[in-house]
Amino acid sequence: MPGILIYLIPILFITLLFAIPNTRNFADQFISEILALFGGIGLTVTELNSNDISAFGFGYTWSDAVTFNLIICFGILLVSILISAKRNKHDLSINGLEDKIADLEKDLSNYQEEYFTLCSHSILNTFREFYTSGNDRISIYKHQGDHFTLLGRYATNPNHNKPKNYVYRENEGLIGLGWANGFAFVNGAPNYAGNGKSYIEFMQERCTQGGCTITKQRLKKITMHSRSLYVTRINDSGNPNNPDGLIVFESLDPNKVIISDCKTMLENNEQALLLLLKNMKSLTRKIS
Repeated sequence: MPGILIYLIPILFITLLFAIPNTRNFADQFISEILALFGGIGLTVTELNSNDISAFGFGYTWSDAVTFNLIICFGILLVSILISAKRNKHDLSINGLEDKIADLEKDLSNYQEEYFTLCSHSILNTFREFYTSGNDRISIYKHQGDHFTLLGRYATNPNHNKPKNYVYRENEGLIGLGWANGFAFVNGAPNYAGNGKSYIEFMQERCTQGGCTITKQRLKKITMHSRSLYVTRINDSGNPNNPDGLIVFESLDPNKVIISDCKTMLENNEQALLLLLKNMKSLTRKIS
């Protein structure tokens, strides 16, 4: 069906609820739940049709409209949360308030997981050609003050595709090196075996040469001990003095990541990448 109907149907439904006297009180009482329902349905429909090239509306396909749909659906969910919080804040006791806060924190945590999943799917759709085995991964980080936060990542191997709460500092590891110098590149790293001594020494040497540091403990804890990596800033050509974040191409294959190939993929998908990063930064900022 035309994608625009996912907005017209909810608008018509809610309008009718408020227009009919017998349903007006119901609509007023449960408007936040109604918005949350339609927002959730919108997210599901968007995810199911993220690779669909059939018409969405206004000359765009479903695939083209993914970012637009995400913004609208998450905006609806955010409005439903705000309405619910405002409606209930005067009626809550201290214990009730604590329970409500816990519920909201749980909801926000769930939404953050959804953001990560949707961003990760967008990475796959944008850079599908990079993935030739289960040993490859791409991650996108946003820059926040003096550190980086993982926005999304995708690897065909699910063991390498999990979100982490660890926050990289500006001067830490190859990520910090890539931020400071514009890019960082490593290939031919030793295989991580045993206690990882040779791998750890190799990576620490590459980091310190560029003025950054990373501890042995941190290197031991990372879930994917990549042997070739390319880290580069994501710069908006219209505003090069205000980079938005970092993208990391990495692989367990010591020779898989090639700078020229990565640059070509970035050039071919520059606008899609910038739009994804800016929109996801905006969305996550609202729930941080």
